[in-house]
Amino acid sequence: MAGKGKTLKELMASRGKGQSSKGQSSKAPTPPQGKTFPPVAPTDTSELGLKESENRRKSADAGLKNVEAQAEDQRKELFATQINLATEKQAVQDLKTALQKVEDELLREIREKLDDAQMVSEQDLATPDAVLVPDMAKDPVADSTIEEGVMQTHDEETKKFFKHSSVHCVLAPRYASNKLSIFKQQNLLVQVVGTLFTHHQKCVVLDTQASGNNRKITAFIGGLDLCDGRYDTPEHRLFGDLDTVFKNDFHNPTFPSCVNGPRQPWHDLHCKIEGPAAYDILTNFEQRWRKTKWRDFRLKKVTKWHDDSLIKIDRLSWMVTPSSGPDGDHNVRVSDEKDPENWHVQVFRSIDSGSVKGFPKGVHEAEAQKLVCAKNLKVDKSIHAAYVKAIRSAQHFIYIENQYFIGSSYYWPSYKNAGADNLIPMELALKIASKISANESFAVYIVIPLWPEGVPTSASVQEILFWQGQTMAMMYKIVAQALEKAGLSDQYHPRDYLNFYCLGKREASSSGSSSQRNQETENHALAAAQKFGRFMIYVHAKGMIVDDEYIIMGSANINQRSLDGSRDTEIAMGAYQPNYTWAGKNSHPHGQVYGYRMSLWAEHLCELEDTFHEPQSIECVRHVNKIATYNWEAFVAEEEKEMKGNLMLYPIQVSRDGNVNSLSGNESFPDVGGKILGAPTNLPDVLTT
Repeated sequence: MAGKGKTLKELMASRGKGQSSKGQSSKAPTPPQGKTFPPVAPTDTSELGLKESENRRKSADAGLKNVEAQAEDQRKELFATQINLATEKQAVQDLKTALQKVEDELLREIREKLDDAQMVSEQDLATPDAVLVPDMAKDPVADSTIEEGVMQTHDEETKKFFKHSSVHCVLAPRYASNKLSIFKQQNLLVQVVGTLFTHHQKCVVLDTQASGNNRKITAFIGGLDLCDGRYDTPEHRLFGDLDTVFKNDFHNPTFPSCVNGPRQPWHDLHCKIEGPAAYDILTNFEQRWRKTKWRDFRLKKVTKWHDDSLIKIDRLSWMVTPSSGPDGDHNVRVSDEKDPENWHVQVFRSIDSGSVKGFPKGVHEAEAQKLVCAKNLKVDKSIHAAYVKAIRSAQHFIYIENQYFIGSSYYWPSYKNAGADNLIPMELALKIASKISANESFAVYIVIPLWPEGVPTSASVQEILFWQGQTMAMMYKIVAQALEKAGLSDQYHPRDYLNFYCLGKREASSSGSSSQRNQETENHALAAAQKFGRFMIYVHAKGMIVDDEYIIMGSANINQRSLDGSRDTEIAMGAYQPNYTWAGKNSHPHGQVYGYRMSLWAEHLCELEDTFHEPQSIECVRHVNKIATYNWEAFVAEEEKEMKGNLMLYPIQVSRDGNVNSLSGNESFPDVGGKILGAPTNLPDVLTT
């Protein structure tokens, strides 16, 4: 409350002093404490009596005026307090209104992030998930009447599909811990967190065949949501097969009303996990399940929570489970340590005690488990820690594919207080700088979307692009300064060490698709995209490969939402093959991590060159950039021009001194508009970082 001098309660108390509790007007002035009105004497006909009477009258008038003046001051003070209170209430209301507008603009992003789309069939394992919102599970009977449901993820349709089955369909919205104070301090309802942040984990956990008649746990994690538009093939078609392969699965948020193409092609990373790590993923699910309050599917009521739905797998004689003790996971391993193709896998999370049940309550116990202890909150930030450790351990190159790339705002050229304080971009830049100082080869390749999903001209997308541009500028400046300090700025360019790429597609006209493209539309951006037959391939992947020996893959983006730990909930895995390391081979390891990276490059570049075997070499970097530059020029060309794969150099200009600017002639995205380097807006930073 913004009252001056006294609180509203004190003012009301002071106004009541000396007044009867009943029958007295609230507008009656109250005499100052310790002062009373002079008694009024009967009229005296003598001169002395008249003078005394007059003096008493004047004294009474003066006292009355004094009291009225003080009462008026109190009324003004109370009025000012009420005005301030009303202004504060209006400010909160304005902020909530602004948040509602933001929610509308970020609807598609939140929709794809409302992932609790972890589908577990009780018919296999009897371990139901907290949310079930896949689009592909269509009830044949109800297929003619599609119900989009909550956040347009077809959850109501999915519920119908599993009606009268043993599968539990339950929503688990992201609620802040009741002890989390970040939004209370901003006079916002804690329930707002359920709109701002989401359960972003993408897990499927089920039982599969083990040795003999036994069953074992298998898990899938990564970037894929179980909803519209995620299915795609390496061809990434824009207009072809819309009535066959992609029937009832058309998805392009840039053109929401479009049905004739271009569709938005999709690129993602996902993985299958077996062995002890799969049981860790099951534990994560169980911890979240036990924390969630039971809500019915329409979010209209809350009932008492029961754990009876969870199966106790250790009571199933035919289910292989870990045992207690330091070697308890030995019996759930799926390969022997001597197996040359053996893997070591570790599970990481971004999550807080508001979303899971099972974190230790004591500070010392929590710190022993590497949890961050905030006020009344325990936070698991192991995904962020895993990225940092992997980057610091890198010796040759790093390859990243991620939907977002925002961080290390404390060192941005401007807006240093944006709050995107994760260390990933800074760690990458410092790693490059250390290698330049040591005169060693090192390269970082980062693949991101051409623009965040949605309409590029919208406020939310423009601000995300602005933060991304600030991150790029910070990194290139550090690399340029390192080159200058080492006396190499004339010999090498910052892009010999650090590069950003995106994916795009041009589809040649054909008799089957030309009629679709030529249909009239009032949407000029859509008309242009159809005319030139081009659109971005949306990069939704969340992965990093280090030195062809270590890989991180999961649901976490490189931004503050995913890496903070108390915002979006995330899960990821880090893995390597102990028989395929630089230390073990004394040379470049060619295990499955290497093979996976090469398969991605083969898809993106449509060729496999010898230089790709040594991605840290300057020859490889410059060859990839040559192809990627050609592809960008082919993508934006007026005439139809064939691309060499899909990898394009991200359309920014980087000078030798590390300055980042718009690419001449390409300040905005082709066809759809919107500044490539974005622009700051009035949206709360916490939403877009």
